[in-house]
Amino acid sequence: MPEYIEMVVRWCKQYTRMPVITKLTPNITDIRKPARAAKAGGTDAVSLINTINSIVSVDLDDFAPMPTVAGKGTHGGYCGPAVKPIALNMVAEIARDPETHGMPISGIGGITTGATRPNSLPSVQEMYRSAPPP
Repeated sequence: MPEYIEMVVRWCKQYTRMPVITKLTPNITDIRKPARAAKAGGTDAVSLINTINSIVSVDLDDFAPMPTVAGKGTHGGYCGPAVKPIALNMVAEIARDPETHGMPISGIGGITTGATRPNSLPSVQEMYRSAPPP
């Protein structure tokens, strides 16, 4: 809930002199809402993304999600190079949003080597940062 994000960020800013970087989950419909709330609370920057909730596989004998924990199916996480396009899109959504335009973004997720860095999340942020506000 965005109002909780704003409340916690505001509380953190009140009780520390250190920069507050708000970590945003990718497991949400519209990444702009929590980013706006973090900005309203006074965050110094946002950081995104991490592992995306997913069902890794299905046991076709039991029709249960994999992996299993204590005999029960559970969800897993989707990560690695495959999340890079999702991360790029989410960084771009925040960077081009008029309400969050210019807010520092720490883009993470899907970068595995130095060779993948030039076409990466900070590059997308910089592209939108140098453009005029929408």
